Amino acid sequence: MRKLKWIVVPVLMTISAMAISDEASDKEITQQVEAVFAQHRDLGPVLYVRTKHGIVYLSGRTSTGFARSNAVDLAKSVPGVKQVVNEVGLSK
Repeated sequence: MRKLKWIVVPVLMTISAMAISDEASDKEITQQVEAVFAQHRDLGPVLYVRTKHGIVYLSGRTSTGFARSNAVDLAKSVPGVKQVVNEVGLSK
């Protein structure tokens, strides 16, 4: 039983550290994507970014189809982004 404890505890600690690391990197990715968007005024002010496990979710509205696809390309260019889910609509 003691030997099992020496194996299980380090494994659980590693898993916990990985979860904390993912959360921190997701927050960093979101901040970096938002910083890139702030440099591109053509995207418009109503884009929202959230990240979970390296997947960036974009929502909100843009004025043109070009701005919508540009937002996806810019988000993909940020290091650590695994995938971009585009839920951005066009303003009417």
